[in-house]
Amino acid sequence: MQVNGTAYRSIWLEDEGRSTRIIDQTLLPFQFQTTRLTRAGDAVAAIADM
Repeated sequence: MQVNGTAYRSIWLEDEGRSTRIIDQTLLPFQFQTTRLTRAGDAVAAIADM
C-alpha cells in the first residue's frame, strides 16, 4: 500500500526486532494509522478485531 508516496506492507518487524507493526485496517479508507504489537496478546486482539 502506498501512502503519501511511501510504500507500506500490511505487517512488518520493527527495527529493534522485538515488536511487529501493522496497518490498522479497521480505520481504512478514512484514516491511516499503524499499531505496534509487542506481546502475543496484542496480536490475538488485532486478529480478533479485524
